[in-house]
Amino acid sequence: MNRYKSSGFTLVEVLLALSLVSLLGSGLFLLYWVILTVGEKQSASCDAHHYARTAMQWITRDIISSYPPEGDSSLNTDQLILHLAVEGKEAEEIRYFLYSNNLRRNNLALVQNISYLNFQRSLDSDLITVTVESSVNDEIYRLTAAARPRITATPQ
Repeated sequence: MNRYKSSGFTLVEVLLALSLVSLLGSGLFLLYWVILTVGEKQSASCDAHHYARTAMQWITRDIISSYPPEGDSSLNTDQLILHLAVEGKEAEEIRYFLYSNNLRRNNLALVQNISYLNFQRSLDSDLITVTVESSVNDEIYRLTAAARPRITATPQ
């Protein structure tokens, strides 16, 4: 005659159930962690793209609105000086440069997280090539564009 009823779980069954639940839980946590890190990386990449494109938009807009720089004094590899024609007034001087990872336009910080800025002028024309690099959380985005002033002569 059997004195014990078999209405409960054995120790082996309980340990097996706990190990399966822990494996399932750790798998779900790993999946959550991967999704979270990929999302952060994608967000940083989008931010880097946004900063570089915004900086490039500001610079090329002013290059197109300016008149051609005279000589090489207004352009070196790390800063650009433009003269914007203002109707009825003296030309406004605009200077673009990089200061502590911020693109600055005269002393106004325009765009943050800019890690590299380069200007080059074509020898045979007024074409100015601009290179902007933005980095956010080790995500780097480099953008290069060329623009030419639309105004052909210095206003008098």
